Amino acid sequence: MEFTNQEKYEAVTLTSSQWVDLIGKAQAASKSEQHMFILRCLANEQKISNGVILAFRGNVIEDATSRGTAALTVDVISDWAKEITGNTKAAIFEWNPLVGEWSIGSYQLQALRKALGCENFIPKGSGVTR
Repeated sequence: MEFTNQEKYEAVTLTSSQWVDLIGKAQAASKSEQHMFILRCLANEQKISNGVILAFRGNVIEDATSRGTAALTVDVISDWAKEITGNTKAAIFEWNPLVGEWSIGSYQLQALRKALGCENFIPKGSGVTR
């Protein structure tokens, strides 16, 4: 079953060098602390939620509509991915509407962690071995 606007998106996996480029854009942006916080959350847990982004901004969710404002920040990161890949449909996140969070897959995680200079493709002590 297709969802509304499905034809506008195409899942892509960034390479570590593409993540380096994206990180550079995040660091140069006016809201660099917020963008880098999101990228570090993704590198630590493979996900970031609306609530966490709003908490970073110093806000508490009042109602369902306030949750949508965090999407604008994630959209900026998505736009950088589209620019870097040259693919106007590039989607690097999976959206989970039930819990209100974006996540990345294991290959995205590995490439992002490498781009951030992490030695391990997953955090040590997570119980997962290579």
